[in-house]
Amino acid sequence: MIFNSSINLAHPGFGSANGNDSPLVAFDVRLKLLASAVLIAVIAITLNPLAYLFASLFMGAVIYVARLRLREVSSYVTPFLLIALATLVLHLLFSPAHGRVYLDLYLFKISSGNLVTGLTYAWRVMLFFAVALVFNFTTSALDLADGIVRLLRPLRIIRVPIDQLGLMMFLAMRSIPLLFDELRQIRAAQISRGVDTGGSLIKRIRTLPGLLSALLSALLRRADKMSESLILRGYSPGRKRSSIKLYQLQTEDFLFEAVFLLVMLILFLSIYHAEF
Repeated sequence: MIFNSSINLAHPGFGSANGNDSPLVAFDVRLKLLASAVLIAVIAITLNPLAYLFASLFMGAVIYVARLRLREVSSYVTPFLLIALATLVLHLLFSPAHGRVYLDLYLFKISSGNLVTGLTYAWRVMLFFAVALVFNFTTSALDLADGIVRLLRPLRIIRVPIDQLGLMMFLAMRSIPLLFDELRQIRAAQISRGVDTGGSLIKRIRTLPGLLSALLSALLRRADKMSESLILRGYSPGRKRSSIKLYQLQTEDFLFEAVFLLVMLILFLSIYHAEF
């Protein structure tokens, strides 16, 4: 993307809950974090198509409730579709052939077993994507950092600087849009000065050092301004910090937890049924 000036360098907006009127936005971020982690773990430990089917139905319902718009998520879908397609192709070509052989290319054998395995792993990739997409569009970066800090509070017993880690995660997530903005401005400045961004791949690679050095310099300037802003606002790493939000479980949080536990029960039953 950094080689082609015609490509839109709009940033992905990590933590894009702002403006989303979905009821999932109001759910406790700690429950959403734990639910996402557990669901991803369950998907990762099994290749049972029945479990994937139930997980897909559940994620379809969650996406509907999250009110995700196609124009908002379209830029996210293409990379994951490419990853899923690459996963399918790699399993078709390199997995041990079993079942009916459809094509024998001497070094590669494409069989029915390879096809099923490849489709299953590609299905897994898309499920991972669906979980990450819903979480991203229903949780702001501030809530995410706050939720991680609250879940990791027990680590304070062993003197882990949880508040500093939370601030670092928040600043890192909010820096992603800034990085894309800086990249877009640098590319526009280079083009206005007559830098040729076209040509062969080798020629494009040769333009990278100038682009990356300018980007690094701009990011360091921004980091310096950010540190000055924190100092001027009286930030002190050792002090106890308050929170802009009061995190208390509400009725809808308990309902969400009950539905999620029911889904997990169904997934585990389907896995158990497949194994025994």
